[in-house]
Amino acid sequence: MIKPAYDVPSRSTPTLHNWTPVTTDELEKLIGSAPCKTCQLDPVPTWLVKNMKTLLSPFVTLLFNKSLAGGCYPSDFKKAVVHPLLKKAGSDTSQRKNYRPVSNLSFLSKLLERVVQKGLQEFLDSNNLMPVTQSAYRQYHIKETAVTKMYNDLLLAADEGDVSALCLLDLTAAFDTVDHDLLMLRLEHQFGLCGVVLQWFSLYLSDRTFQVVFGGSTSSQLVCGHYCLLCAARFCSGSASFYFIHGGPR
Repeated sequence: MIKPAYDVPSRSTPTLHNWTPVTTDELEKLIGSAPCKTCQLDPVPTWLVKNMKTLLSPFVTLLFNKSLAGGCYPSDFKKAVVHPLLKKAGSDTSQRKNYRPVSNLSFLSKLLERVVQKGLQEFLDSNNLMPVTQSAYRQYHIKETAVTKMYNDLLLAADEGDVSALCLLDLTAAFDTVDHDLLMLRLEHQFGLCGVVLQWFSLYLSDRTFQVVFGGSTSSQLVCGHYCLLCAARFCSGSASFYFIHGGPR
């Protein structure tokens, strides 16, 4: 595979050097609002953690703040269990293309990701680094937001007597096109992430592993590829990271 050119120009933007520490109250609320889903990587069921959140929150807060302050990411949080699921019921089960991988992460790793996602989103929003037209993975934005904007633009063009053409791009395994090195450069040069914050993301992306569970069998531990964000969280593997690579602040 040909690597992209890493000539990423720097932009004059505010910088994010350090994460804001999470408080015990904030973490207790996050635990309480988290879905009650348990992964086989979890040492205890999620419902038990939620029931004991008042007792456990101070200890989890200490762990998370150590990670944020030191720019490190626990190695156990980098593990994932992947379950291939059929995209459509009744599809040919012998064809791998008919499956989509669902990556399950431990409860605490997803909780830490939510803490970071909140801090990152606040920084991007407060400094107007996100385009107003991006609808995915943003609070108060849904697919209908994008459709409404597009429909309004078409109507305005028709009122002016203009001819409109709509071009739609659908990439296969789009998030697997995100190169980690390029992502890190854009986070630094285009979005102002630096210091401990940038180091945290670098360690978050590196040395991730996963096991595939299918038909009652479990594979050996595999290493995620340089372009693969299969095991990463939504704020990194979702449209946010795709925007960091292929978009940029406007």
